[in-house]
Amino acid sequence: MRRTPIEIPCAAYVTQSGTPSFEWKFEKGSSIVLLYYDSKFTDPYKDRAQFTLMGIRFTSVTRKDTGKYICEVLWTGTGGSGQLRKSEVDLIVQDGSPPPTCQWYRDNVLMPSNPKINEKFRNSCYAIDPKTGVLTNEPVTSFDTGDYFCEAQNNVGTAQKSEAIHLEASKEMGTCRACVWVRAHVRTRLFGSHLQAYNSQCCHCPFPGLLQLLPVLAAID
Repeated sequence: MRRTPIEIPCAAYVTQSGTPSFEWKFEKGSSIVLLYYDSKFTDPYKDRAQFTLMGIRFTSVTRKDTGKYICEVLWTGTGGSGQLRKSEVDLIVQDGSPPPTCQWYRDNVLMPSNPKINEKFRNSCYAIDPKTGVLTNEPVTSFDTGDYFCEAQNNVGTAQKSEAIHLEASKEMGTCRACVWVRAHVRTRLFGSHLQAYNSQCCHCPFPGLLQLLPVLAAID
């Protein structure tokens, strides 16, 4: 069992008028089970998961948690009108022993733990948690635009790289939570003709000021 908390983002949630209601489902093969609805988790998850508007956070996961996580957000507006948004995340859980460490790269350049010591990153404000591998940018500015990926390694096997995520920073940027899996694929899709589509190459940011990139460290053979 992995002891590092893992967050699965809900790209379907954005700030807008109306009242949102959330429903999470877990799909594995032909089986689909409710994970969260009516403002609470179902029994298998209530003791190890936490809900936020941005996603769900597991205190621990096992390989049994590998599968597709579906987030549906229904916005109810005035007059009973509704708007449904849906996103999906594919999670693959693999165990790493000994536990791997994570480094982040922007535009193929290693990001130092202290951005002020490198001229390329001097205008960025970020922090990298050495235990969890979480990269946090606050505030997000145009200097943070680029392609990000993480690299996990331990003293047993070769380093493994994640797929890159492109961040295009602007004045309209907001909180961005993007999961990057090492040795796995994450596909985030939004459904509906009125929605812009995002995938693992894009970063969706519904709140101002904060960028978080959350790695899930996988096994290194």
